[in-house]
This record gives sequence, structure tokens and C-alpha cells, in this order.
Amino acid sequence: MRRLIALILLGLILPWLPASAGAPQLKASMTPVELGLGDSIELANYTIQFYDVSTNWSLVTVKVSYPGGSQLFFLREGETGYFPSRSAEVFEIRVLKIDREYGTVILELSSPLRKVRSSLQMTPNETVVLNSNVVIKLFQAWQNGARFGVRLPPLSGFLNFTLVNKSGRGFTYYLGEGVNYTNYLYVSLLSASPGVATVDLFMPKLAANNLTIRQIPAGNGSMPFREKVIPYVTVYTGYLFLNESLPIETPNGTVKVVVGKITGNEAYFKVFLPNGTLKIVKTFLRGFPVPMGPVMLSLKDVDRAHGRVLFEAYAPLGSTAVPPKRSANVSVSVSVVPAEVLLGQTVAVYINVENLGPGNADDLVVTAPVPSGFTLVGKERGWSVGNLPAYSKVPAIVYILKPTSPGRYVIPSVTVTYYNETGNKVTVRSEPVRWVRVYSSPEIEVKTGLSNSTFGGFSSYAHTVENGSAYLYFNVSAVGGNSNYTFAKDAAIYLSYPSGVAGPGIVGLGDLRAGQKVEKVIKVRTFLEGRFPIKASLLYADPLGNRHELDLGVVGVLDTVPPKVIVKRETIKVYPPADQLPSYVNRTLKNSTEPGELAKSIQAVLKPYLPKRPQYWKISALILVVIAAILAYLAYGYYSEVQTFRRFLLRKRKSRPGGLPKKWKRDELEVLLRELRLELVRETLPRESEKKTERG
Repeated sequence: MRRLIALILLGLILPWLPASAGAPQLKASMTPVELGLGDSIELANYTIQFYDVSTNWSLVTVKVSYPGGSQLFFLREGETGYFPSRSAEVFEIRVLKIDREYGTVILELSSPLRKVRSSLQMTPNETVVLNSNVVIKLFQAWQNGARFGVRLPPLSGFLNFTLVNKSGRGFTYYLGEGVNYTNYLYVSLLSASPGVATVDLFMPKLAANNLTIRQIPAGNGSMPFREKVIPYVTVYTGYLFLNESLPIETPNGTVKVVVGKITGNEAYFKVFLPNGTLKIVKTFLRGFPVPMGPVMLSLKDVDRAHGRVLFEAYAPLGSTAVPPKRSANVSVSVSVVPAEVLLGQTVAVYINVENLGPGNADDLVVTAPVPSGFTLVGKERGWSVGNLPAYSKVPAIVYILKPTSPGRYVIPSVTVTYYNETGNKVTVRSEPVRWVRVYSSPEIEVKTGLSNSTFGGFSSYAHTVENGSAYLYFNVSAVGGNSNYTFAKDAAIYLSYPSGVAGPGIVGLGDLRAGQKVEKVIKVRTFLEGRFPIKASLLYADPLGNRHELDLGVVGVLDTVPPKVIVKRETIKVYPPADQLPSYVNRTLKNSTEPGELAKSIQAVLKPYLPKRPQYWKISALILVVIAAILAYLAYGYYSEVQTFRRFLLRKRKSRPGGLPKKWKRDELEVLLRELRLELVRETLPRESEKKTERG
């Protein structure tokens, strides 16, 4: 019985030994198995047998048989054999103990993990089946965390658990006959955001589904009698408060576990057995599990501040525990940094969520408002936290706001909703933040002028005499809306004078609020002759005390150079305007001693500009000349006809002297005229021929 309990305890303790955080360095380990000489373990396609032992029981031979061959390992106590080799390891065999008294050896088998799913993205309620016995499901995902469930023997339902980014957890598989396979499934959460979780899943290279121990019958007293190992499983892992009861239903009846006392690193449990017997169990922090009737208890942590302990309860296969239902107490608070900002800067709102216990808060969601007068920098204004254990805090949630106008604002309440372990939905709200003040600096406008007197006439240039005085004028205005939150503090004008000019170095203006105007006039003096530019700058502080400078440049030029007098004579002729010119000419003619000559001169000047009239007499004269020419031609012809006729008549008269004149008829006259023309032609022709003869 002593050896049986030791084996059970060893199998229960090993899964909880510290392991490295990174999954690739973890190994899946089986519960140590005690074998007599000749006994063997069958799992997957392998048979591992306690094959032989040296005469002094210091060296054992372990034989690994597989389809196609076998391999022998010669190992001493504490040594490890790697199959098929260390560089290509599928599993390893470690000799924990060689017991000559009982003629047995205790072996531990382990196998390195291999990645079976890489960067697997899962969405809520998605289920992934790894083999016929192993299933993983994602219930919920939020920023930087997710809640999963796994189902693998001996579990009939899902075991729920929560992971945060870059963390992982291993799970034990029940192989049978009291042998568990620790880290048979390892889940590593790479990243999580609302609605999706990315995981790596690991399983051992030797992914056996069951294990069988083959024993050879005892003969000749060579093999001791073995008791059948009863498989124990974990039925509860969690906290239990002082005087709180945890019922465990076992095949032998109901066992109640109550925390009675906590002292230092120890805890006393009251265990009420099915027959009504009360036993007090003293447990040590991270010590061996303590058997108590049909259950065993292992203390994992002591939380004296809250009066509770973290422990594990083990019970025979088929047992179940009924965890107590507790209510969570979630508080939420909001703070703002900074509470006073300038327009254009941002405000960080910090949300602090804490579960004051004693129960866990499930499906916790945080919702933040965007107050009026601000815009949200980014998109996220709601966060799904998931499960928040008792006495734990959510890492500070921060969201950024940017003000849109100066003023005083309230950051409204942040809302948190969650479910108690009893399934009731709870809503809590934070206190609003009063107040957030947003300031701005006004736009400052400066008008300047320089004058040699106080009566005005200010400009950028002024003239005075050497050793004289001048006056510099400033008009400073603050432009803006809300004067309570838009202003400049301790404003002053700083002046820079060239050599030869003296005056005040600083002109104080005080505070300048939006809509306010300040006027200042200062007196400056000159000591040298020349032209002197005067420069200035405006210095002020914004509402939060930050200093600012506005360079005004040259605000005026002071001139003490005496002016030079230049005499210049110029004759300017003045002419009367156009509408007065006629009266001016008339008056001039009247006042002239020789108006006639002057009028002729004026007429000669005006003549080219007067409109030209048509000369009708020239046209008439031309017509008369043409008519006269025509009449002359007609008269000449008539005259020639008369002369010709006269000569003819005279000739006829001579031929008929003393006769009376004949009375001629019209047709006779026409015939007569034709004859006369012919005769004239005949007379003309001899003359023309004579002329030609003379020429010849």
C-alpha cells in the first residue's frame, strides 16, 4: 500500500512541477510506471519492456519494439534513453528508480511537443477538432485576452480557461490504468483582439491515445504481488475561502472540504467524509498532495489578505466537484491627465477597473463616452475584458480625447457590465470627472506708429531735430471668443534702440483677454543726427505659463537729418478750359488795340479745324462751260452750212442774173445740201494732194 500511494502521488505531482514558459521547451510527460522484470507498456505502435537487469541491479535493459525492428537501451538509475536518437527524438525513457527489493524499475516516458496548428485564427464559438478525443473551442476574445474551452479524456465537457497575449497552458490527457499524459495539449495565445484570437497548438510527437501495461505471471517468487492502481483525476482547481464548503461527489459518496485555518504557508482543511467522519488535514504550500479518504488535497497558494487558499482536489475517476457560486464586486474609476490643456493638445483618460471579490466577473465589458467639446483620437471606445478574477485589476485602459474649443468640460461616467458566477448581469458606472479646462492663446494684433508730437499723425516715419523728442504709439488687440479661457498673461513690449536713441526698454501691457485692446504711447529722444530704426517684440505667457515671443520688427524710423532747401523757378502757363475759351477769345479781341489783325490770326488758326462746305459755283461754272462748248460747236456747224449755202446761191445767181429767187421744196433742199457737201469734199481733196506734193 505504501508503494501504491507513492506512485499515485508521484503521478499527481509531476504535472505541476515548474516548466518553462515557452511551449517549444516543454515536454509531454506520462505518469511514472512501475514494471517488473519482463513487464511491458504498450502504447501507439510501440512496446516498451523491462527486458533485463544486471546481477547487482545497477543497470537495466529496456527494449523498445516497433513495426520493423527493436532497439535496446542500457540505463542506470537517473539516466535517460532517447528513441530513436537524441537528434531525432520521438520519446525518451528515464529510469527514476531501480528497486532490487521488489524487483521492479520505475520508468517515466516523455515526448517533445510539436506544433500541430500554427498561427490558427479562431472566432468566437469556433471549434477545432485535433483528433477523435481532443477538441478546443473559443468562447470569447477581447483586446489582449481570450477565453477558451478544451475537451479531452477524462473530461466529458469543456474545461474553460482564460489566456492573455504571449501566455500558454498545458492540459493532461488520461491514458488509462492510472496513467496521465501531462501537456498532451498545449495552447499558446499569440494575440487577441475583439472577435478573433490567434493561437499555436502543440501536441507530443508520441501522440498515444491509450496505454496498456502487460504483466507476466509471477513465478518462483521472482515477482512481488501488485495492487491495482486506482486512477485519480483533478476535480477542482481554484480558491476556497475560510469556512466555505466545497462538495465533491465520489463513487464512494459526497465529501465536503472546508478551509478551517490559515497560518503562514500552511492551511488546515476540514474534510467531512461520506460516513460523517470529520478529519483535519494540514497541508503545506507546494507540498505533496495529502490523501484523506477518497480525496487528496494539494496546497498551491495562500492569500491571507483575503482569507482564502488556492488548492487542487483529486478524486477517483468519475468524481465531480460543485464549486461555490460567489458575487463579484467590480469598481471603476476615471482620471484625466492633464486636467488643464491648451487647444490643440490632447487629454488622456485613464479607466481603472478592479474586482474587489470574492467572486469572478465574467464577460466584463467597458464602455467610454466621448464628451461634448472633444473628438476621439482613434476608433476604440469600448473594450471587452472577458473574465476578471476576484481581487484583480484590469491593466489601465487609456483613450485619447482632443478638445475642439476652449471652455470647461465634464468627462461623463464610464460604464462597466459583467456577469456574476450566479449568472446575474451587473452594471456599474464611474463618477464623472469635474472639470477639464481647455485654454487657448488669443491671436494678438499690434499696430504701431511714430510721431514728433502727441497730437496724432502717427506713421512708420517721423522727423525731428537732433536732441529732440518723438512719440511711439502701440495699439495691441487680443482676438478671440471666450475671454475666460482665451487670454495671454503678463504681456510686455520689449524695445531695441540703435545708438543715438534712448527710451523705455519695456512697456508692460498686463493680461490680454480675448476682445480686449490696450493702447500705449512712449517718449523717445535722439542725441545724434541720422536715421534710426526702432525694433520691438511682444513677449507673453499662455494660460498654462508657457512663454511666447512675437517679433514686431521695425516699428518706426526716426529721422533727425535737417532738410535741404532747394529754390527752383518754373513758369507755369495757364490756359482757360474749353468751356471758357470762347468768352476768353471775345474778351481778348475787345481789349486788343488791333482787333482786326488779331482776328485774322485767330481765323488762320481756326481754318484747318472748320468744317469744309461744298463749292457750288465751281460746279455751275463747269456746267456753263460745257453748255457753251456744245452751243459753239452747234453754231459753228450751222455757220458752215450757211456759208456753204450762201456761196451756192451766189453761184446760182450769177448763172441766172436778173431772175427772181426760186422757191425751194424741202426734199429739193436736202438734195441740194448733199451736192454741196460733195462739192466741198472735191474742193478739199485737191488741196490735200497739193500739200503732199509740196512736202515731197
